[in-house]
Amino acid sequence: MHYNVSVTAARIVKPRDKASVERHVGIAYQRIYSLVEQQQCYSLKDLNAKIMTHLNTLNNSPMQRKEHSRNELFLQMEKPLLGLLPLDPFEIKHQAMAKVARNYHVILGEDWHLYSVPFQYIGKRVMLVYNQSTVEIYYQNNRIALHERNYQRHGYSTQENHMPVKHQAVTQMRGYTPEYFLSQAQRIGPNTTQVIQKIIEAKFFTEQTFNTCLGIVRLQTKYTAERLEKACQIVLPTGHITYRTINTILQNNRDKVIESQTKNITAEKQHGNIRGKENYRTLFDDNYNPN
Repeated sequence: MHYNVSVTAARIVKPRDKASVERHVGIAYQRIYSLVEQQQCYSLKDLNAKIMTHLNTLNNSPMQRKEHSRNELFLQMEKPLLGLLPLDPFEIKHQAMAKVARNYHVILGEDWHLYSVPFQYIGKRVMLVYNQSTVEIYYQNNRIALHERNYQRHGYSTQENHMPVKHQAVTQMRGYTPEYFLSQAQRIGPNTTQVIQKIIEAKFFTEQTFNTCLGIVRLQTKYTAERLEKACQIVLPTGHITYRTINTILQNNRDKVIESQTKNITAEKQHGNIRGKENYRTLFDDNYNPN
């Protein structure tokens, strides 16, 4: 703490514990607030200047039944005991409890941002201690993670040493980037590209989507690129875009069934009994000839 002084909060519903503070709040209202309230200010700077004027008047006026003022008492007794202020300004730290999710991240509810912890703590309840610049994460009073605070909503702050070995290996594999998977999908077709794009943009740590992207792209070697493109076209409107869903469509030949139904509908439209547009020409057309 500043000046090597600790602060102890007063007890609840014990006004005598803070009698001096309550008394000076009343003095501030009488000698400062009541005077400023009667004046008109056109800016916050103007208001602060008026408050400071009345505050200086209060501090330099003799105290009741005493020969000295508050300012004189400060200069004689308190100022000589003051030390240098710390180089860094004091920041209030806040605390919050959270449970480590299966993706070894905890969420700071105030910002809805997620921070990683070592994966060994999955399922444990931890304490987040944070201020404006840092986020510390403790388990049983031991700090297990330290992050720079990030205010991006639904974003992820992840340290590589917190990841399991398999996840670390993925991030180190050459060419495994969002751009790589998008370029592979573009070779297959626009629907596959949209699927990969939506998976990458999902609200998860980007590198954790690489296995899913890799699995989807590799389905072309088993089912052909044409069938994979058709399966992606089927799954896009559903919004349930996962590797398992696309693989199930291909395993059950749903892409072939829908393609077959489309061909049948096209064939029906070309039936000889279906009238053409000539049958709907208006009788008032001068060129109309029913024969």
